[in-house]
Amino acid sequence: LRRSLKTRVTLFVLIIFLIAIWSVTFYASQTLHKDMERLSGDQQLSTVSFMAAEVNAELDARVEALKTIAARITPAMISTPATFQAMLEDQPTFYSLFNNGVAAAGVDGTVIAEFPRLPGRLGANFRERDYITGPLKDGKVTIGRPVMSKLMHAPAFVIAVPIRDAQEKVIGVLAGVTDLRLPNFLDKITKSTYGKTGGYLLVAPQYRLIVTATDKSRVMEKLPEPGVNAAVDRFIDGYEGSDILVNPIGVEVLTSAKSIPLAGWYVGVTLPTNEVFAPIHDMLIRARLGAIFFTLLFGGLTWWMLRRELSPMLATVKTLATLSDGTQAPKPLQITRRDEIGELIGGFNKLLQTLVQREGALSESEKRSRDIIDASPVPLCIVDEHENLIYRNDAFVRAIGYTAQDIPSLKEWWLRAYPDTQYRQWAADNWRKNLVDAKNSNRPIIPREVDVMCKDGSVRTFMISAVALGDISTENYLVALYDITGRKQAEIALKRSEQSLRLSEGQMSISQQISGTGTWVYNFDTKTVWGSAGSLRIFGFAADTKDLTLEHIEKCIPERERVHKAFVDLVTEGREYDLEYVIDPEDGSPSKVVHSIARLERDEQKNPHMMLGFVQDITERKRTEAERTQL
Repeated sequence: LRRSLKTRVTLFVLIIFLIAIWSVTFYASQTLHKDMERLSGDQQLSTVSFMAAEVNAELDARVEALKTIAARITPAMISTPATFQAMLEDQPTFYSLFNNGVAAAGVDGTVIAEFPRLPGRLGANFRERDYITGPLKDGKVTIGRPVMSKLMHAPAFVIAVPIRDAQEKVIGVLAGVTDLRLPNFLDKITKSTYGKTGGYLLVAPQYRLIVTATDKSRVMEKLPEPGVNAAVDRFIDGYEGSDILVNPIGVEVLTSAKSIPLAGWYVGVTLPTNEVFAPIHDMLIRARLGAIFFTLLFGGLTWWMLRRELSPMLATVKTLATLSDGTQAPKPLQITRRDEIGELIGGFNKLLQTLVQREGALSESEKRSRDIIDASPVPLCIVDEHENLIYRNDAFVRAIGYTAQDIPSLKEWWLRAYPDTQYRQWAADNWRKNLVDAKNSNRPIIPREVDVMCKDGSVRTFMISAVALGDISTENYLVALYDITGRKQAEIALKRSEQSLRLSEGQMSISQQISGTGTWVYNFDTKTVWGSAGSLRIFGFAADTKDLTLEHIEKCIPERERVHKAFVDLVTEGREYDLEYVIDPEDGSPSKVVHSIARLERDEQKNPHMMLGFVQDITERKRTEAERTQL
């Protein structure tokens, strides 16, 4: 039992211990992360709630102070600005609540009294400002929108209350101004920090604006537009609680917010998450270091055990590598222990013995096949799936004149055998398709007839075929060439003889049997023209005319009847030429003729061999038709 590989491998269940360590570490980190987020959020919310209550109380105190002073203002004071100004200046304690003083405006929004005096404020009209519009139109206390004051050139906001007469009619506005640049009651926010790097901020959500903050660079900062930051939008919409978000300056922070009911603002506190979760990160680092230590320890022990237990297999692998790299014949491997590995080596030795026997038989079979191919009088070659020429017999070399060095692949053969680029591409594509068909069907390619340019420049005709070697997974092909050049030349000569005989018989029949007609024949090979007696008579040539040419015949056609291109070219392109015109020879009377021209084909390539012309005198027929028309 101790020698069993199964027993020794069972010890490897210790790996489960390592998996457990890493799983517990991961689970603990996730749980602690959530707990720390919840706990820190609760602490933040408690702190920010206290700050919000303080700010709300401070704002309420200032509103009440303004209401108290406004209640002492009478219509007579407003109508006598000097008396009004004196009354405002007689309130020293009152001004401690507003670091930039107070001002009073009439129903038209024009400042009629202020303290302390600021350049440009007295007599200025602020009717369009929200802190003036609210008290005058709606008669309510208004905390205006924080703005950059043009008078003070600093961020500020205004608290304003309506001034009423005895009948509760609004007769003016009393406003207190807070300069955010100077010391003010909001310093509890701006001069406080939260943790090491966190801080507070006061936000006016209705304007998406930061009123003031611990970070002075963010005072009067515009928050992102709706839809840009979902977490910011959540707080803007009135959420009171904690959340993790990425602030507008790109830092991930834990943020808590609490509203200030009197102003419609909220106080927020932020702390970067890297500080919030710093204890967890430290603990995780220590846990990971411990896990890494135990992983290395157990990994080393496991490696030592595997090396000790599997040493016979490792020795076998080295032996196999040596045998595969060398040229010596493979030998059976040594069995050191009678366990599972020993049984595996024994099985391999049996397989090796079988493979050696099969390799010998295969080598002998390949030698016989190669001898048969070499002795074959038929040109044969073997190509691989990349069209590389991997073998050819002597008959193949004699047939095309190229050696394996001249044409290492079929691709090189295409360039040499087919100078015509278009025909070469067609032949190559067609050949590749045939190889694929031969491989998939496991049947030889149907022999195809091709013309090949040999090394000596001659063009020879071959019947070519191929078959895939082996089953459908094989990528080699046996290609055979059959030279049929002599047979094709004999067939072409026979066709020419037959066609020439038929032409001669036709000419004699036309000349002898048809009256008032004539024929002429142009031979493209000899460049000569033969004309029958009838054609010479119709064209006005003497019966013994020799050296007749195409130019003679073309001149007989009137200039007005000629087409834009010579009839020789038209017929060469495969178009028939038919004309009806009048011939006016020098030594005879005019004649009306019908002239038809066509070509006779030579072979399958449709190359023009002869041009045949047929001309008929229709003068009498036309005259008879005219007389019948008159009747």
